[in-house]
Amino acid sequence: MPRPQMAVRDASTDDAPTLVRLWEELVVDSGIPGRTSDPPTAEGMRRRLETVSDSATRRLLVAEVDGEIAGVVYVQHQPVTPLHETMAVRVAYLHVLREHRRRGV
Repeated sequence: MPRPQMAVRDASTDDAPTLVRLWEELVVDSGIPGRTSDPPTAEGMRRRLETVSDSATRRLLVAEVDGEIAGVVYVQHQPVTPLHETMAVRVAYLHVLREHRRRGV
């Protein structure tokens, strides 16, 4: 059985509703309640996406499988430590929707 087509791209403001769903599933799967009492909203997600898209050091990437978002990851280019000049990419908030896990995303 061939694997589905997957692509990785920058998240856009059009992705906000799906990203809210991804974030809600991430909070549930981690077993840790959100750090704020307010759940994420599509409008709030759009504002944050605009902020990230304006940054030279941060990106929110989505993985698409057959044209539908299957996962998300936040990456940031930063020094390895506050005391070093060597730069690295830090990966955070990597999450794949349950129905796409163990399928190469």
